Amino acid sequence: MVRVGPSGSSSPPPSERWCISGVYAFAGRAGGECAELAQSRNRFVANASCSVTGAETKLGRMSRNRYLRGRMSRVERPNWDPLIDLVGFELVRWFMWMGQIELVDDTFVHAYKHVTTRRYVHVGEDGRLFAYRSPDQYLEIDRAEAVEDAFLAWDQLLPEPDAAALRALAQLRRQVGT
Repeated sequence: MVRVGPSGSSSPPPSERWCISGVYAFAGRAGGECAELAQSRNRFVANASCSVTGAETKLGRMSRNRYLRGRMSRVERPNWDPLIDLVGFELVRWFMWMGQIELVDDTFVHAYKHVTTRRYVHVGEDGRLFAYRSPDQYLEIDRAEAVEDAFLAWDQLLPEPDAAALRALAQLRRQVGT
């Protein structure tokens, strides 16, 4: 189904939409404001919706099995802040910045690769974590899963982690509950 907005465009600007199974849910808008925005941008507006559209409080809990499309950005400036927020200063030195991905919900995600394990961690500038699953598909994952995946079998590989890194990793695992 194609929706044509009042300005003749076929959809709202990317900053105001998520494409979920062909239905536009307006991100960052709550209740009536969401409906008003939908009515102003589209000629077709559903009177009823599923239990999660337009409910910001529920969207935050839908992290499992939430796939988002993304593409590599042309930005070549590493941003280490998202990784530092996840793993801390002691462990960040074990990663390489590999690039930036822009998701369909306009989130910028940074891809970091562990020097030893060669495993990736994808951290959004908003703090969400993702795993790459298939061409251009990113699955939102929880913090414990991201940490375990990035550091998988690190102690069995070379170069081995030093004592300070092992202490920092043990503390991080306690924090995330793994």
